[in-house]
Amino acid sequence: MITPTFCPTTRICAKAMPLESRSIPSSSTTCIRGGRTGHERNAAPRPGIARLTWLSRVGRAWRRHGWLGFSRLAIFNLGLLLSGRDSRHRYVNDTSFDRAYGVDTSGSVAIDEVTAPISAKSGAVDYEPTPPAAFSFFLAQACLTDCSGLTFIDLGSGKGRTLLLAGLAGFAKVIGVELGEELHATAKRNIDLMTASGKISGVESICGDARSYRFAAEPTVCFLNNPFSADVLGLVLQHIERSLRRDPRSFTIIYYHANHSDLLDGGASWHLVAKGNWEDASHHFAIYRWETN
Repeated sequence: MITPTFCPTTRICAKAMPLESRSIPSSSTTCIRGGRTGHERNAAPRPGIARLTWLSRVGRAWRRHGWLGFSRLAIFNLGLLLSGRDSRHRYVNDTSFDRAYGVDTSGSVAIDEVTAPISAKSGAVDYEPTPPAAFSFFLAQACLTDCSGLTFIDLGSGKGRTLLLAGLAGFAKVIGVELGEELHATAKRNIDLMTASGKISGVESICGDARSYRFAAEPTVCFLNNPFSADVLGLVLQHIERSLRRDPRSFTIIYYHANHSDLLDGGASWHLVAKGNWEDASHHFAIYRWETN
């Protein structure tokens, strides 16, 4: 087993790896990985399994909210658009990454739109993709100087955007755990497309409940993009901590949209590596590393 290397752990990581060394290729850059090069800007997008058109979203919103609720929602969204306040959420529908790699990872999907056990949906949160630039920033802030010996796990991985980014970043193994059947199917298709083209390897999506996922005794980076309510996150953390006490190892949590970071701040064995905002306060994050006594 390769021992992961970290820079000195401090509250704010001043020695984070420069962003340019971790940057994920955008739609206008040349992709270089594993000795392969290829200009991705003109790659034709392929249809995803769960891609939702504008008209289908309107129809779904009408059925969910009725005419009165739909009217209120339309007025609210129009107000956001006219005021410019929607700019904070434009990253959700940014298709630059999808156009570059011919995948389907953009857009938001509500938890009540996917197929999953009703009991398991309680405490789950809607899917939103992670911006590639934010992912590069988080890796730098986590002070990971070598990902090649690490397993990357995304709980609530949705369409698999973060799994693809982790594959491009060079993690030894990448695993996503997604509750929704349709989101998992889309993630699997995206992974298959990028694996077949030789851009990533060792990436997989699992359809299941994160509360019952069994963590392997491997050095791990666990990614959370606000996938759960506080109650569910508490149960997941208890499960992780039992695994770490049974098999001590390196374990880092990157928590994006860290709405319930207080659950980690109070843990005696969780060391805060970095905490703050990416771009603005709407993109708040916290990074923790497990430390055994």
